Amino acid sequence: MARPGWVPITRLRFVGRTDVLKRMCRAFRAHPNESLSADEVAEQARLSFRETHQRLIETPELFVRMTRPKGRDPTPRYRLASKLSALDDAGVGAFIDKQQGIEGRIAAIIVLGIIALVVFSTWMTDYSR
Repeated sequence: MARPGWVPITRLRFVGRTDVLKRMCRAFRAHPNESLSADEVAEQARLSFRETHQRLIETPELFVRMTRPKGRDPTPRYRLASKLSALDDAGVGAFIDKQQGIEGRIAAIIVLGIIALVVFSTWMTDYSR
């Protein structure tokens, strides 16, 4: 699944957050057949609610929001994505590390492109005089 459309391209979702994401995945793996609320995940992973909620909604590759039946508890609940629930802890960690590497390379390419554009435009203005 791709980045949610409302998440800015400048926000890195995996870089610098791998430990948090791995702890959240471990919390879900400790309750394999249950859907958990953000509060329950935060408590299990010993993280702040704000950080937990942000990671849950920004990383649909890892966490799936469950639909709620009408008349039930309105608290959103989440589960580990099906492709990750079949993996062991090492496999989940490898997936998160791979996503971090991909995101880091994309960020580096964007930064290098901007630097190249600035250098090229500076070079062109010097020679156009």
